Amino acid sequence: MVTGSVVRDAHGRVLHEYAPFVVSSIGTQPAAVPANTARSSPSYDAFGRVYARTAVDGTVTTISRTIPWIERSCDARYNADAPQHRTGSCTEVERDGLGRVRFQRTFLGSSATPESVQETVYDLGGHVAKTILTGKDGTNTSRDVTTDITYDIFGYRREVTEPNSGT
Repeated sequence: MVTGSVVRDAHGRVLHEYAPFVVSSIGTQPAAVPANTARSSPSYDAFGRVYARTAVDGTVTTISRTIPWIERSCDARYNADAPQHRTGSCTEVERDGLGRVRFQRTFLGSSATPESVQETVYDLGGHVAKTILTGKDGTNTSRDVTTDITYDIFGYRREVTEPNSGT
């Protein structure tokens, strides 16, 4: 059986998240995580927010919040390179006043223009009503994909319309 393990601090925050490893028999947990098991680790600021994450392979993704409602996470290659020679990627998440994701933008390389933008629209009940993905596909052709979601009067999802999969 394959399992993973997470170590948390007294506040319930993740200290280390171990890569999956093999357990000798079903239903048993090992007394300790085997030596040399790869792990990822987040780093927290004074407010308890993650500001960096060290991946299993040792690369570090940084998370910055220069504007309170926008969170930007960039991989190590993006941070290490000079702005005009960047090769990594960066994701920017913009939230509304209720903390819900409104826009998610992905930047690649040295471009100041996002490679893709996903907009999320909410209905009056706070449910996701629509997502609009604007960006380029693998052939560098611009595309827009809109997913519509409808709910019944009790708030249960009734229908999802997505152009690539139908209804």
